[in-house]
Amino acid sequence: MKDIKEDYISLAQAQQLAQDGYGIFSKREIYNLCIDSVIDCEQDEQTKRWLIKRSSLIKHLQTNDIKREGCGWIRWKQGDKFVLIRGYDYPYAYNTRTGEIANMRTGHILTPSPNRIDDNFYYQVQPILNGVKVPRLVHKLITNEFPNPYRRSCTHHINGNRLDNRPCNLILVHESEHAKLHSLMKTDKEAYKKEIARIRKENKQKLHKIPHLDYNNNENYYFWMWVDTEGYRAYINNEQIPLDSIKMEEAETRGDDI
Repeated sequence: MKDIKEDYISLAQAQQLAQDGYGIFSKREIYNLCIDSVIDCEQDEQTKRWLIKRSSLIKHLQTNDIKREGCGWIRWKQGDKFVLIRGYDYPYAYNTRTGEIANMRTGHILTPSPNRIDDNFYYQVQPILNGVKVPRLVHKLITNEFPNPYRRSCTHHINGNRLDNRPCNLILVHESEHAKLHSLMKTDKEAYKKEIARIRKENKQKLHKIPHLDYNNNENYYFWMWVDTEGYRAYINNEQIPLDSIKMEEAETRGDDI
């Protein structure tokens, strides 16, 4: 038998991979695909166990666009909305009420498992990317789809429960704001609520990107300013932009892709 390659998986792994992409499959169904040479596979001469080529299985499932019954268990309620999570093999989305991650093709809810990071536990799931399951933190999958005009990179759980990933409990913050919020949670509840309200308001604000007024772009960098709507109107009318309208300034390296 050939050396086992990274792209080959066991029958049980193939069943789970197919289920996460298309619904409930039995091992017998996957086994029949092997016997009929529908997908690329190999059989160990000693153990008689099948090894299935992952990419071949995924290609077969996608090409035949198989629809399965008996999968899912999305807990639908009137008014539930789902927001698409971009960048994966299947149309995953999060429930805006519960924070559950679902495969919208099958209705299959991805089962979260606890992951320990710096003495704290967070839920993670394993969506499929390029035919491979990849671990992803649930709160990151959700907040990556939030409006983020200030490019905040940290996610804060408002009620302090890191396993509560309802979108209403998540907010994008800067690292310095994150530390401040955790301090206020213990010392000043009212100030904590006001800081959350302030950040939420900023995260909903629309910003406009314009060339920097104080720097000229050169062969190495593009210089930009991010201003609010009032500042953008002033810029369009060739007026001086109010200083409090300037929210961010940045320089981008000039390249062929810019």
